[in-house]
Amino acid sequence: MAKKRAVLWGVIVLLAACGGESDPEQVTATPPAEAQVPAEPPIPDVPTATPASTQQQAADFAAQAEQALREEHMFAPAGSNAFEWFLRAHELDRENVFARDALFDLIPYAVLHIEQRIAARDRAEVERLIPLLQRAQPEAPALPRLQNALSALSPEASPTADSARRPEQKPSVAVTPPPAPSVDARKPVTQPSIATRGAQSPPSAGSPPQATPIAAAASAAADVPPRDQAQAKPATAEPSAPVTRTLPITAREVPEPISRAAPRYPVLAERRKIEGTVDLEFTIQADGAVANVRVLRSEPEGIFDRDAVAAMQRWRYPPIPTAIKARRSFDFKLGKR
Repeated sequence: MAKKRAVLWGVIVLLAACGGESDPEQVTATPPAEAQVPAEPPIPDVPTATPASTQQQAADFAAQAEQALREEHMFAPAGSNAFEWFLRAHELDRENVFARDALFDLIPYAVLHIEQRIAARDRAEVERLIPLLQRAQPEAPALPRLQNALSALSPEASPTADSARRPEQKPSVAVTPPPAPSVDARKPVTQPSIATRGAQSPPSAGSPPQATPIAAAASAAADVPPRDQAQAKPATAEPSAPVTRTLPITAREVPEPISRAAPRYPVLAERRKIEGTVDLEFTIQADGAVANVRVLRSEPEGIFDRDAVAAMQRWRYPPIPTAIKARRSFDFKLGKR
């Protein structure tokens, strides 16, 4: 019996030893499962700028621009005006049609504003505005002209420099009076020359008026009477009904239109009390429709062009044998209220 028990105990010990060896195999098999853990999915969850957030920011910029327009802050102050807010919105979201169209509408006013600052010799403001215009419309026709005008505004030619120079010249004038006799002797000589110039000036002043009617007759004889009407019209004219003048360019007589369309007076131009003129060239087709409308000249440039062209395209003439070209001028005048 004792031998049997010893054998049983031996078998149990062997089985236990075999079972213990199986544990290391299971432990060594588990690390590969843990090796798959490093593939962490949370990395893509890092917050990034989405198209929706960009569009929202552009919309916020456009709202800021509208507020600036209501407050009459079209181009100033720097960094917080309608033009710059619309420009930021357009650069941030090219699909924002509202910001794009509003920016396009402001470009002619920006050109006019830059021209005014050039006339005021405000070099710092011109240097700030021209790059903004270049960002808004790199191919703007007025850019080369404005840049040339800016280069002509040298710091030495500024009004402050002129005023600084004048006091330096005063002492030199005060030093020169001692030789007074020589100056008095010269004055009688200079006065007759001035008198003779004055006598010669009336003929020269009279010559330009003689040349003006000739030029007017050569271009279009109908230009002079409408101008008199345009001067009398502002008393009753309204912004929505600009005065028009026919400027024919062919030997054939331009027929009277059977249907007219008054151009819209731009809201910003009316608000800023801007008046102007647009000269158009167009084709009257055989059926009386108007085609190929283009701007010959506009003053101020670009502000009234689109409304004048849109109105001209809606005009109708009576049928004619063959198509002819004609010209018409739209005078945008603010009526007295």
